[in-house]
Amino acid sequence: MKLALSRHETLWYEDGNIVLVADTTTFRVHSSVLSRASDIFRDMFSLPQPQGEDTIDGCPVVHLPDSPHDLAIALDMLYNGMRYHLNDQPPLWTTVRAMLRMGTKYEMDALRQEAIDQLDRAFPKNLKDWDVVQLSRMEGDMSIKIMRYEDEECISIAAAAREAQLQRIHLFALYRCCQRPTKDLISHYRHSDGEANDAILHEDDMEACIDGRQRLHHADHRNAHFLFDVSSGTRCCRPAHCSIARSHVKDYLVGNFREDDLEDLQWNTNPLYPSWADEGSVLVWCKSHGLCKGCTEFYINRHTEGRQNIFETLHEYIRVPPF
Repeated sequence: MKLALSRHETLWYEDGNIVLVADTTTFRVHSSVLSRASDIFRDMFSLPQPQGEDTIDGCPVVHLPDSPHDLAIALDMLYNGMRYHLNDQPPLWTTVRAMLRMGTKYEMDALRQEAIDQLDRAFPKNLKDWDVVQLSRMEGDMSIKIMRYEDEECISIAAAAREAQLQRIHLFALYRCCQRPTKDLISHYRHSDGEANDAILHEDDMEACIDGRQRLHHADHRNAHFLFDVSSGTRCCRPAHCSIARSHVKDYLVGNFREDDLEDLQWNTNPLYPSWADEGSVLVWCKSHGLCKGCTEFYINRHTEGRQNIFETLHEYIRVPPF
């Protein structure tokens, strides 16, 4: 028995000349619009229509295996693309994922590139912009127009980036995965010979996260533990006071960064955490122990240098075989 079909509310054009069907949703569109955007659609529409094939309202029907949601996003971008740039609200990951998936599958270069641009803004290429993005996420600041995603969706982003061959995005999404609870990673795991799925971690990615967590934990420990091994020199305006305060900070850090404490490892694997955030940062450590302004600025800069090194060599901490 055939399932009842329903028209998409907005992507049904009375002057369209082709009907696309995804699951039970139909889209009446213009073959010329799709052909301009995709050689795959152009070749598909150039094939002669077999005798006796289904039509809807006199239009040939093309059945696609994609979800109605993904197809609607792709078509909406082709017809109304500028509204995504003019809208006050940045796109959700589910929207960008559909753009990436459909753009890659049907070789719609503009659609794929827009998705990559959105991911590049969400996972910046330099530490300064990375800090801006992460602080805006922590504070819920919507004034910065970056792709919105829930913390647990980093797993989906990593899987989708692997499928789309976006190695840099893949690496930094895995970095985010390292901060997720172990049960989240396990529940989104597939063996390397399993079916690809952009919500499931590949076997190599799972291994990279498990091993990477320990490397990141140790890097966080080293960057913080040895941070106060040197004085700020002439920047300090209260040498005697700050010398004692610096010793107290070191004692505090030794107690809070235990190399053998892996029980809650995901919470100690964020060495790229901004040095001046409101909680658990170098700025907070310095202020709470009474270090002077000159010392505080010195140690924030020193910590940032360590974070910069980790940022630039992240592939050495999260080691993923070439794909």
